[in-house]
Amino acid sequence: MSTRLSLWTACRALVLRARPPSAPVLKPNQPPRAIVRKYTDDANSHPPHTSPQPIQTNPKGPAEAVQGTQPAQADDAKEPEEVVQDTATASPGPGAPQQGSFIDAIDDSVLEQMMYGGSAVPRFSKQGLTPVQEETLYNEGRIPSADITEDKAAESAMASSSDAESLTPSYQPSIDQILEQAFVCKLPRRARLQVQDTVEVQDTVETLGHKFPLPQKPFPADFHLKKRYHPVLDQITRLIMRDGKLSVAQRNIALVLNHLRTSPAPKYNSSIPLLPGTPPATHLPLNPILYLTLALDSVAPLIRVRHLPNAGGGGRSLEVPEPLGIRQRRRIAFKWILSVVNKKPSRGSGRRQFPQRLAEELISIMEGRSGAWEKRRQVHKLGTTARANVNQVARKK
Repeated sequence: MSTRLSLWTACRALVLRARPPSAPVLKPNQPPRAIVRKYTDDANSHPPHTSPQPIQTNPKGPAEAVQGTQPAQADDAKEPEEVVQDTATASPGPGAPQQGSFIDAIDDSVLEQMMYGGSAVPRFSKQGLTPVQEETLYNEGRIPSADITEDKAAESAMASSSDAESLTPSYQPSIDQILEQAFVCKLPRRARLQVQDTVEVQDTVETLGHKFPLPQKPFPADFHLKKRYHPVLDQITRLIMRDGKLSVAQRNIALVLNHLRTSPAPKYNSSIPLLPGTPPATHLPLNPILYLTLALDSVAPLIRVRHLPNAGGGGRSLEVPEPLGIRQRRRIAFKWILSVVNKKPSRGSGRRQFPQRLAEELISIMEGRSGAWEKRRQVHKLGTTARANVNQVARKK
């Protein structure tokens, strides 16, 4: 009978041997790749920023590892000195001037053109407007020179002082008052103070003046006692009013002024004839009412062309240019602006859409991108062509 095969006897016959140790593969130490950082100024030699070196494991034995780390430590001890020397020679301090920089060679005019979008800024006035200039602009639609405004302010101050002196009567005490004053001086202190208080009260009642100065004469055409709104804002508010809803129009104008105040300064265009004496663009967001007034008065036409029927002969109408007043000019200019705003597509819904479009159109006027400038140019061109007809109408009269 044959012997049975046993699995345990077969396992005992096998010999388990360990795998021979593999020889360590030594790779050369590769320096870490430096991160190159590009600068806008290629003339300056900026040092490259190196990333920290990773820690490398040494597969050698303990003795070999100790021997291998000694030269590495020596190299590391030398590296900081070299790095410090390179950075000291390559990068100057923050206060030191940068040699070879292209910024040093740029002129102020070139920098100004770069800051304002490549167009030179027409600086009509290097400073802001004085209160007298602003008042003249709001009422007359023009900006006078600073010298004229100073002279007018001095003359008005002298006139007001002379008027005040003429209105105050000269005080001449009578004999009774002199005797009464001498009698009061002999009274005790408490009685003297009571008499002085009664005399002061009587004087204040008799010489009662005005808390606020009286308006100057002659009064303007639109003068009324309780005038509280700005003349420009009052006019354009009533131009955009619909169905008698004045509060809605006032809210829209308030949103327009808020948008002008928070928007950046406009970029002036030298080819656009802005109002002479316009302050720098950086002053406009600080005063949104001045911003709006300058936009209106700059694009407002100076004349209008009236068509006289059958005045040219043969049933032909005659074109006659006529000058416009300040309120007429602003009305025509604002009508042009409203026609452009109403044609613009809405970007959404809500009560802020119309004020936003109106404010953007005012900004485009100051930057010379509005279509109202073309309408103004056509009106002035037609008026220049028809200026010879003014004499013919005068002769017929």
